[in-house]
Amino acid sequence: MISCDIYKDNRSKFLLDQAYMLVAFHQQKYVDFALHSARSIKLWDKRRPIHLVVNNADLIQNIDQSPFDCITLVRGAEDFPGCLSKLLSFQCALFPENLFVDADCVMVKSDIDYYWERLAAFDFTIPGDKKTKGEWNSTRIEDIIAKAGVDYMVKMNSGVIYFKKNAKAEQVFARAFEFLELFKQGSTFSETGENPFLHHGVIADEPLFGLSMAKEHCEPFPVVSERMKSLMISTLGGSSYHVDLAKGEFQFKKGTVDVSPTLAHFVGIEPKDLYDELCQAVERAYSALMMS
Repeated sequence: MISCDIYKDNRSKFLLDQAYMLVAFHQQKYVDFALHSARSIKLWDKRRPIHLVVNNADLIQNIDQSPFDCITLVRGAEDFPGCLSKLLSFQCALFPENLFVDADCVMVKSDIDYYWERLAAFDFTIPGDKKTKGEWNSTRIEDIIAKAGVDYMVKMNSGVIYFKKNAKAEQVFARAFEFLELFKQGSTFSETGENPFLHHGVIADEPLFGLSMAKEHCEPFPVVSERMKSLMISTLGGSSYHVDLAKGEFQFKKGTVDVSPTLAHFVGIEPKDLYDELCQAVERAYSALMMS
């Protein structure tokens, strides 16, 4: 049985009903990542609270808790390792509007209000694209959607997930749990009989949400908006980085395309040198902010 206990609650200090959510389960390194991410968010957005969700109080005993306005302690989450912890986001949410942010994301620009305004049109969304054919993790998308009984699926990187605390979003999460159980029972949605979405023995959350969004007719958020700007882009396959945190400048090539995300998603903490350099700059800027 999952239970969510509020460990720290500063909701009354904020006028907005919108919040960022960071989840850090099982290991201290994820809390450390979340701390870097939260500090970066505070540099660019002081109006919205940051909600940290952990599954062990020991993980937060010896850290700087100042960037986190709310902290929730989840009990009974042992069966949700790795990215599957995202499936508990709705149950733990404290705010009417929530933007889940992967702990390995860093906010690098000041234009986040632009995205909050546009996200408000959705009940649940993730940046991605509707797909009816092609491949995902070496599996034919045609096979996946046929076995799942949907017309398409949303292919995405789930580094950010926007959802309202309402019935529609709750149903999307419920569908994700249903697909998770099918995966656990041996349904692979592929002709080979193998599960291409296993990562170190853990089922990935992305195909679960991708199928659930199709089942509940939830539109994906645009991956790239005008002028190649994005809410979130992963650094996988990136090159030619230009970074100036003080000016809020972050551009790089994603393959052959120039992109400029507001949240840079350092999947696997790569490139590590750039991540470390950026986090050090964030820590200096955040310390200066706290002293001002």
